[in-house]
Amino acid sequence: MQGDRRSFIPANYWIFSPLKDGILILLTPFVVMLVFAATGHYQGQGLLIGFGLVLSAGHYLPGMLRAYGDPALFRRYRLRLIVAPILLMSLCATFTYLNLHAFMFLMLLWGSWHWMMQVYGFGRIYDAKAKSFSKTTARFDHAMCILWFYWFSIFSYSSTSYLSSYYTSGGPFLPAQLFHYARHIWLAMALAVSAAYVIHLIRLLRQGQSINPLKIIFFSITLPYLGYAMAVVETPLLGYILFEACHDIQYLAIVWFVNRKRAENGSDAGSFIQFLFRPRLLLVVLYIAVCLAFGSMAIGKQLSDSDGFLMQVFAVLIATSATYHYYLDGFIWKVRETSMRRSLGVSESEGELHSQEVPETRQVLSPALRHSSLWLLLFVPAAILGVLEHNAPEADNVDRSAKVAAKVAEAFPYNADAQIVFCGMLIDRQQAEKALTSCHRAASLRPNWALAHMKLGHVFLMQDKRDKAISAYRDALELNPESVEARFNLGVVLVKSQNWDQAARAFEGVLRLKPQHSQAHHNLAITHEGRNQIPQAEEHYKQALRINPDFTNAHVKLGSLYAEQKKFTQAEHHLAESMRLKPSPKVRSQLNNVREALSEAN
Repeated sequence: MQGDRRSFIPANYWIFSPLKDGILILLTPFVVMLVFAATGHYQGQGLLIGFGLVLSAGHYLPGMLRAYGDPALFRRYRLRLIVAPILLMSLCATFTYLNLHAFMFLMLLWGSWHWMMQVYGFGRIYDAKAKSFSKTTARFDHAMCILWFYWFSIFSYSSTSYLSSYYTSGGPFLPAQLFHYARHIWLAMALAVSAAYVIHLIRLLRQGQSINPLKIIFFSITLPYLGYAMAVVETPLLGYILFEACHDIQYLAIVWFVNRKRAENGSDAGSFIQFLFRPRLLLVVLYIAVCLAFGSMAIGKQLSDSDGFLMQVFAVLIATSATYHYYLDGFIWKVRETSMRRSLGVSESEGELHSQEVPETRQVLSPALRHSSLWLLLFVPAAILGVLEHNAPEADNVDRSAKVAAKVAEAFPYNADAQIVFCGMLIDRQQAEKALTSCHRAASLRPNWALAHMKLGHVFLMQDKRDKAISAYRDALELNPESVEARFNLGVVLVKSQNWDQAARAFEGVLRLKPQHSQAHHNLAITHEGRNQIPQAEEHYKQALRINPDFTNAHVKLGSLYAEQKKFTQAEHHLAESMRLKPSPKVRSQLNNVREALSEAN
């Protein structure tokens, strides 16, 4: 082994230093998990998810800074750097304007490939630091990353996002058995390649060649962590943020390191790179602040009207930035290039010597033509799926959504998320028996999932099985005491059973969590009426109407309450308002009776 032999891992094997590598690259998943776990105790995960979305969009910026702030790089790739963003923005804007999902599906595929290639890239950097330039090792690393990355992101937990997005984009339905067989074949391939990889590494060690153990540590932590983020976390967005935050921190760190080295090593980096990437704490803070400011468009999108023009603008900007980031990272950070090796502190002579030892394979296409042809991988599927989705009759959209949920649940029977989505669709269609099967399956797959128990409660409520519904809602609340929906529906079932005291406690709990819940005030008023507590009932009906003046049922109930108290003027006002909002023969009859009584009184 080369380098400093006095330690198990020589000093030159680290990218930064043992401490910085540990925090910013190798053990970053544990750092992210600890932060999320800590905030969970203080109900701060919502803010952390928001910050994660900003960080995700913000990490798109450094590649653009390099592309346009490095004169040598810009001259080399001038045509790409001018044409590519125009093409990508045009594509994003077109699909956003037409409200088509196909481009989002392709972004999902490209984004996952980008994630995987960053893992592979760090492996190559660690090997380069150990002066290991074996092409065979590089191919093994690539195969290992592909096989295990997609095993953990798709097959190990049967992640449904790829298939759901494909079907939503208009893709033809596929047989469910295909995914069952693909899962087993993929795992067999991953295990076989892993065994061959171990044999290859042992052979290298026997030949006295360098292997950087940090690469093995990095792969062994990062890839299973992806599986954790995809499988263990209940909220899909939270799982995405857990892995994305790790990816972003690693990316921002390596980009800072490379650009700082470029700024130190010569003037070819350009004045902007030389200014920003100097070893100054203030500049590090500025670098992070600029990235987060760029990423703040993610918050702008979240705060915009879901159907508004501004939201569409933010959506196009984020999608364009993301895809352009994926595109740039495909060619501006190549470890095999001399400038990158110099920036990483890798001996140029050894890398060049190895390049000379491996004969160049003859290229059928010129580099420019080959690069241009790769755009077909984006434009051809986008065109096909876009046409399929755009030409689908509008009446088929609802039916297709139901079919998508059913097909995904069938393809991934052991995925609790797929089952609960299918269950929700069946509940909306009032298909209680089928919904019960899916909900039971989801609850058995993930027993500690509050949402599964809450959906079970919905199904039992549809079937008028009140005791079972109450039990299911209480199970959901035991797992998630902050669930407004479960607590509210528990109150609804208790009202149906005329269990006024417990129902009142349920609605009071809802109002503690969400004071402006007009329906909870309305239902709490019903429990007071049931216990003949008329002043309290009147007050909560009024409160419901203060929150929502167009609450028809609250007007009816309050009008009826006033009529019983012979307060006919107030009763007429509320019943008339109810008729204005939602005419009803029953309410009209009540209103006529009140007006007759009012006429007699006058």
